[in-house]
Amino acid sequence: MRYLYSMIARMFRQPPEPDLVLARLDASGYNPAVRQRSQDEIVFDLEIPANRGDLLSHLGIAREIGVFLDQQPVPLEANVSQATTDSVDVKVENPRDCPYYSCRVVRGVRVEHSPPWLRDLMEKLGMRSTSTVVDLSNLVMAEMGQPLHVFDLSRVRGAVTVRRSVQGEAITTIDGRKRSLPDGALLIADDAGPIALAGIMGGADTEVTDATVDILIEGACFAPHVIRRSSRAVGLATEASVRFERGIEREQARLGLDRLTCLILAESGGKAGPRQETGRPVRRAVSIPFNARRASALLGMSVSKAEAELLFVRMGCGVRRGRGASCTVSPPPHRRDLQEEVDLIEEIARHRTYAEVPALMPSATLMPTPSDPMFSLIERCRDIFCLLGFAETVGLSLISDEATALLHLPAVEIENPLSRAFSHLRPSLLPSLLETVRHNLTRQTGRCAIFEIGTVYPPADSGDPTEEVRAGLCAVQDDGFFLLKGCVTSFCERAGIAPSWKEGTFPLAEPQQCAALVCDGVIVGYCFKVRHDILARYDLPEESVWCAEIRLAALRDRLFSPRRFTEPPAFPAVRRDFSCVFPASVRWEDAESAIRQLNQPIESIEVFDLYRGRQIPDGCVSVSFTIVYRSGHSTLTSREVDEYAAAVLSTLETSCGARVRQA
Repeated sequence: MRYLYSMIARMFRQPPEPDLVLARLDASGYNPAVRQRSQDEIVFDLEIPANRGDLLSHLGIAREIGVFLDQQPVPLEANVSQATTDSVDVKVENPRDCPYYSCRVVRGVRVEHSPPWLRDLMEKLGMRSTSTVVDLSNLVMAEMGQPLHVFDLSRVRGAVTVRRSVQGEAITTIDGRKRSLPDGALLIADDAGPIALAGIMGGADTEVTDATVDILIEGACFAPHVIRRSSRAVGLATEASVRFERGIEREQARLGLDRLTCLILAESGGKAGPRQETGRPVRRAVSIPFNARRASALLGMSVSKAEAELLFVRMGCGVRRGRGASCTVSPPPHRRDLQEEVDLIEEIARHRTYAEVPALMPSATLMPTPSDPMFSLIERCRDIFCLLGFAETVGLSLISDEATALLHLPAVEIENPLSRAFSHLRPSLLPSLLETVRHNLTRQTGRCAIFEIGTVYPPADSGDPTEEVRAGLCAVQDDGFFLLKGCVTSFCERAGIAPSWKEGTFPLAEPQQCAALVCDGVIVGYCFKVRHDILARYDLPEESVWCAEIRLAALRDRLFSPRRFTEPPAFPAVRRDFSCVFPASVRWEDAESAIRQLNQPIESIEVFDLYRGRQIPDGCVSVSFTIVYRSGHSTLTSREVDEYAAAVLSTLETSCGARVRQA
């Protein structure tokens, strides 16, 4: 949100200097960033914590600065003279969804282009100016943090009802988009149907236009969790929904309604009706016991009871004195973040300067902790991947809901995410790897081979997150499969395990382009070509991006196990190369199995070439491979090896339909 120094200064009888405002906000940890600065104005942004929804307004910032200045902000003018008795019927179906709802009819308003001073304010606040009535409602939201909505009264049919949506309902919002409503979204409706998404955006059917004469102003307090769910379900977040999700005080809703009515009467004329209310603007009854001695012990510096009480009073809290160093504090309604004693102690620390913190070395008894075996294992795995030529990356453990839907993997949802981009725990390392690849390729880095070792959080059957350490590799080149398969095989051999491969399926892989890594009969990883729709989402080339993912946690007891000495072979090995044409439907796993069933003295079988081209018939593929023969009892003769090779070719022809490739 953007903030204007001029709006903050008008809220004090003795306005503070601009640099003092920025300095105090910086000292409080809000990191002001100046967007625009002139002789009489400063436009700046702030980093507002998630639990300080009261600071999403100029009044909230003025209260924060007023604590340092020992000044209370001047109340905003909100006196309304009732000139008509006109009203509408209001019904709230569930008070838990909307604890407080108020509205007011104003007749005979002039909906015109906003005057220059209001257009200038909207521009500085980063909002689009439309008309006087709408701009004034946005101004009140910027002033007080209270979202308000204005309906064209002539388009409202019958009574106004706050209710949940039912399956099949739809609404066209003021941005011109028709939205299908999920079951259970909170609505403002009339007798004809929905007229607004409660706390999010109004409907086009009741939008204020140049022809509007009579209006209905709404000021409400909606349940934060209900607005949050509606916003996510509809896929629409607005300035209003952000504020309602963080909580709006009921008294603030009533004052916001009066404030907007007062401004509209002054700028656009009209006659105001009575304020209609459903529910009561009840203040929260919260009492927090506080002890100055505990505060001193926790902060490591002296805190007197008198000093603490003075600060609490400046913050707008009620203070009831107790015995000794104790007292009871009642936070003001807008400070929803003050729930227990440590919150009050935090305020004391925040309002002190670094110069007041004593420079004392901490005294602690440190006990050595045993090293985590998994940590040591990860370090050794990291060294191997680096030796194999891969560069390490570190990605975030949180991904967006869009990425979650794209992966087709179940993921654990965060209840209160910082933003939609961090709404789920990652079930795979692939999103962060692909994001890193995209970042590098857009900067013309050419070949890209990266890896990451990190924790993923696949959900259990109960829906709760589980933790699993995995290694992910990604290579961008045409022969990426053979590169990754060879590197994973080399990693396994260096780590002391015997890998094997078979055809596999993985939700992130293209069909029939995935190999499963098997260890002791258990699948512990995959090497695959990434699905084309995933690559398209990340703007990556579809022909050259290959990935592998290894479940290190499943290999924990097998990796780097002590090795026994193996006596070097006493007799030489003999290599024979073969080049055969196979039907494309034959799996190499089956062909290799057929060869090994011959019970020949085979030491290893390795594929070194795969070819499809003009010399190869359609539906076939040429596979070149090497067999290493070695006997443990004698030196093999050329005649014996020739017989072995002939048996291999005969077996492949019989069982797999293969034939020797002619030159």
